[in-house]
Amino acid sequence: QETTMGASYTTKAIKLKKFSGKEIKVNIWDTAGQEAYRSLTKIFYKEASIAILVYDITKKDTFNEMKDYWYQQLVEFGEPNVCK
Repeated sequence: QETTMGASYTTKAIKLKKFSGKEIKVNIWDTAGQEAYRSLTKIFYKEASIAILVYDITKKDTFNEMKDYWYQQLVEFGEPNVCK
């Protein structure tokens, strides 16, 4: 996997076997947590059904950053029923 420089975006169609093969479209945004893009991230939460927060298990400070900043951003700006 290449390192994210700036922000990257991709979409993926996924068929759900559990729901008779219904297809959903997943929009994936990646800012790599870079501070320069934090002002943009609030729009990524709008109308999101799911959020996946990622951290580096070899660096405790990335877990703390995810918990203390990113999770709080999700709570503040995300939809009330977003899956976390």
